[in-house]
Amino acid sequence: MERTKMIALSRIVLLVVALSCSFASAEEPVANSAKVKLGAILTMSGSFASVGEDCRRGIEAAMDVADARNSIEVVYADSKNESTSAISELRKLSEIDNVQAVYTHRSTIGMALNPVSQTLQMPLLGAVAHKSFAVDNIFAFQIWSTSDEEGDFLVSQIRRLNYKKIAILSTEDDWTLAVSERFRSGLSTAGVEVIFDQSVQPSETDFKSLIIRLKHSSPDAIFMNVVLPQISPFVKQFHQASMTTALFSNIYVAKKDVLEATGADALEGIRFVEIDTELPSLNKQIGLDLKLSPPGLTVASYLATLLLAQTVKENGNIRSTKDMYAALLRQNRLRTPDHEYLVKDRFVKFPLALKVMRGGKPNKEQGYNNFGNGSFAPLQ
Repeated sequence: MERTKMIALSRIVLLVVALSCSFASAEEPVANSAKVKLGAILTMSGSFASVGEDCRRGIEAAMDVADARNSIEVVYADSKNESTSAISELRKLSEIDNVQAVYTHRSTIGMALNPVSQTLQMPLLGAVAHKSFAVDNIFAFQIWSTSDEEGDFLVSQIRRLNYKKIAILSTEDDWTLAVSERFRSGLSTAGVEVIFDQSVQPSETDFKSLIIRLKHSSPDAIFMNVVLPQISPFVKQFHQASMTTALFSNIYVAKKDVLEATGADALEGIRFVEIDTELPSLNKQIGLDLKLSPPGLTVASYLATLLLAQTVKENGNIRSTKDMYAALLRQNRLRTPDHEYLVKDRFVKFPLALKVMRGGKPNKEQGYNNFGNGSFAPLQ
């Protein structure tokens, strides 16, 4: 009998303790010291792995500059440069890792993630240029100039350099097609003739017959708007055909792997458009000579992480994606050790720069304020 009473009493005590703990957990707030989680879906493997590494360096630099390691945890995931893999990683980051926001890059990936971001109501920060990225998804924050802005800026430079006949080569990719579309439209408005206009699949690397047709069309300049694995093959075959036409390209032309595969001499003089990347604090953090410009994707990743760190610092009680989204919407300025950027309608507004390859390195010819609607003015 006594033993039965003791067992019953023990059960009552355990029940009281359990109920007390339950009420405590229901009523007491989560400690403010709990870290906010940022998911980073990057191209960490395959032919775009070096681009993903550029992004990772920017994220890690921002974590140190903002002294955010005690408040933010970054959870990395590999998109493999595949939409299906990226979508799978986004769901995992949401359902298993319980992140409050996600960062990604590349228009192909960002546009594929948009519908899932909306379904999950997940803030999606993206170094994504496609003009519809932040327009189609109210949870998207664009950390890059839009494809329309890049296209308009290219037109302004073609006019400045007084080129009259242009050839366009575009890869069938969300970003490159969107930029080329705007560029083509702007040239028409400006009265500049497009005498060659061809698109190719991302897997294409044999451009010999295409280059022969390009050569016969005699353009003043060629916009080589292809993706990373295609830059080196095109440039090599271009020089093998003894072509000397002025070349414009995109940010991939300045990649280290392109330089190693192509050689500095072959890349000499190629121009491209990029967000203005002069940030001495970032150069110092990543050990880059102050005379050089860090890659645009390193800058975008750095700024996206600084924006998140700023948001967390100013809103100390972020526990959910809903909290994070509301807090991000309240941001109207992104403050960095070097510059302050306008944040408006979920866009971070960037000045743009025309860069040219010299001695295997990108050099800024001129930076420009970006006023929108195709209006630019040189930075002073």
